[in-house]
Amino acid sequence: MARSLSLAAYLAIARRQPACLEKITTQRPDGELIWLHCADPKRARTLAQLGLRLTVHRPEVQILLTTSPGQRPLQDLPENVLWQECPSENPDDIRVFLNHWRPDLLIWLGQWLRPALIDAAHQRAIASLLLEASTPGLENKNWRWIPEPTQATLHRFSNVLTIDKASADRFRKSLPDNSTLICESGPLMEESPALPCNETDLEELRAALAGRPVWLAARVQPREVHTALAAFRKVLRLAHRMLLIIVPDSSEDAAEIKQAVTESGLRFAE
Repeated sequence: MARSLSLAAYLAIARRQPACLEKITTQRPDGELIWLHCADPKRARTLAQLGLRLTVHRPEVQILLTTSPGQRPLQDLPENVLWQECPSENPDDIRVFLNHWRPDLLIWLGQWLRPALIDAAHQRAIASLLLEASTPGLENKNWRWIPEPTQATLHRFSNVLTIDKASADRFRKSLPDNSTLICESGPLMEESPALPCNETDLEELRAALAGRPVWLAARVQPREVHTALAAFRKVLRLAHRMLLIIVPDSSEDAAEIKQAVTESGLRFAE
């Protein structure tokens, strides 16, 4: 897709900004690398945990997390997550950053966009996902006087996962050509530790299931069940023997959750 006039104007101004990224001293690990970006340092740990969940399925994948320029290094990140300050919007800084890290996938969290960086990743055919999309805007407040490049920047993402249905509907209207896949996913939540269980009961259940893969959706609230069922349908395309076990957060919610499962058309047992 050709760049819009607004994005072209933004990139022209970005070229006038002074380059400030010094040589990167952290060595890039071998293998595939997932690049996570989070403008809000309070959400960075949650995003890092998502990256680590992805490495469970592909242990050889490495995780890089970037935060906005000027932010201090994060001290409470999980192990095996590399951190670096995000480059400025100057194309020389972006070139140094992308040449060094060579990411295979970009996962961008939140509404604040950096159009030059996102566009450069797109030009290198780096698959990219935008999470918690709601009302996007420019992270650099000093550049908001130029023609708005937000919509053109959104076209650079391969997938947009919105924070709610209303946001999904807005994105579908603003990105009507279907070049970007839009779906509702809700907010990204920090994962809970594994639930305790009786090991004997667990082994008996495993034997009864005869090796079938199982997804336990624990402490589910009624407003979450439709999202869980939609995700389960997508998982079934890849693993048709997958079994979903739903445990309501409260016994009072059981009837409402059962009704939602019934309306979904999926077979179930109580």
